[in-house]
Amino acid sequence: MNTNPADNGEFGQRSAPSGPIVPKTASEALRPEAGTPPPKRSRASRSQFVVFMNFVISLVMLLVLAAGFALYFGKQEFNEPGPSANADTFLVKPSTGVQEIAEQLERRGLISDARIFRLGVRAFGNDAALKAGEYEIKPQASMRDIMELLKSGKSVMYSLTVPEGLTVEQALQRIADQAALDGDMPATIPPEGSLATDTLRFTRGATRQQMVDKLLADQKKLVDDVWQRRAPDLPLASVDDFVILASIVEKETGKGDERSRVAAVFLNRLAKGMRLQSDPTIIYGLFGGKGKPADRPIYQSDIKKPTPYNTYLINGLPPTPIANFVTHAESGRLIFLSGQGPLRADGTLCTGKVGEDVTVEEAYGHARLTGLNLLAVMHAAAGDLGRIVRVVKLLGFVNAIPTFSDHPKVVNGCSDLFAEVFDSIGGHARSAIGVGSLPGNITVEIEAVVETAA
Repeated sequence: MNTNPADNGEFGQRSAPSGPIVPKTASEALRPEAGTPPPKRSRASRSQFVVFMNFVISLVMLLVLAAGFALYFGKQEFNEPGPSANADTFLVKPSTGVQEIAEQLERRGLISDARIFRLGVRAFGNDAALKAGEYEIKPQASMRDIMELLKSGKSVMYSLTVPEGLTVEQALQRIADQAALDGDMPATIPPEGSLATDTLRFTRGATRQQMVDKLLADQKKLVDDVWQRRAPDLPLASVDDFVILASIVEKETGKGDERSRVAAVFLNRLAKGMRLQSDPTIIYGLFGGKGKPADRPIYQSDIKKPTPYNTYLINGLPPTPIANFVTHAESGRLIFLSGQGPLRADGTLCTGKVGEDVTVEEAYGHARLTGLNLLAVMHAAAGDLGRIVRVVKLLGFVNAIPTFSDHPKVVNGCSDLFAEVFDSIGGHARSAIGVGSLPGNITVEIEAVVETAA
């Protein structure tokens, strides 16, 4: 029988060593035995090329992560509200680059980081798209908001109004006083009556000379157009006489519904060889283009002071205009059109007294013709009839006998035309008034007020 525990498979028992037992000292017994050595590295893993490529891949991954973080942060900063708590204006001068614009915005406290703004503009492909002009930056506008604004070119617009009745010297003073304009005033003062009366819209940086040139060109075109459409029997020898008389009428009254009657009085006096006897000519002769002081009345002695302009003492017209005049005036989005008459294409006028030698039907046609002339002036004033968003009012005057009462039927000629041209926006308020006479004995005269788009 086998009595060896190992052979019996007893658990926890180990077989006796086959060799001799060598005793160990205590220190040797406590010394740790060497472990299993690591496997040797392959030659491929020890290659310098592999080491270098591992480094490159790691570096690229780090760069990609850094670029992604920078892109995310930059995008957030580009789109987040800006640091400015208040609205402000910012001027971009012509030929200014993106880098300079970004630096100026940062110095003004309108953006937080010029570099992010510059890179954002470049990322959107707008390096060359930012336009010169003066812009209104809203409070807390983001860099993207500012980029889109500068790209749009929607600059701050300024207005310069030269109202009717001003002398050239007074009009030039208004231009000189406009702080948003640049440059010097013209060295030579234009002739009286040579400047249009209008409201000009411009951006900061426009020059004073440009404003004067614009008013001169507009007035010349206006005078030439009106003179070409004049009545053939007017007692005026030249276009210069026309401008002089128009300036006197403008100084006599600033009301559109009175101009035609004042002009008719002066035309009748000229036709009869009478003196005009206009107070504004006295004032111009005494004070010139500077105008009369507001607190200085006209004295009886002024009427007797001889000047080249005093129409109480001279015959006919003074030597030059005494103010500027217009066929229309603008106030906000409204255009006020001066009275027009029934001028035919051949330059002749429709004349006569309705109810006597002109029938209602004929006068209706004259009013329609007057409406066509109003449309021509309207187009010149607005630049395009498409800008008209509403016909606000018509004021019609009918040259009729005292017993005539169908004035509305006459003015319907113009109203119906406007309804055809403008459709639903052609509906308007209206007055139709009978008068004893009109300039040149024309049958009708009609004024209009229209509203334009912003």
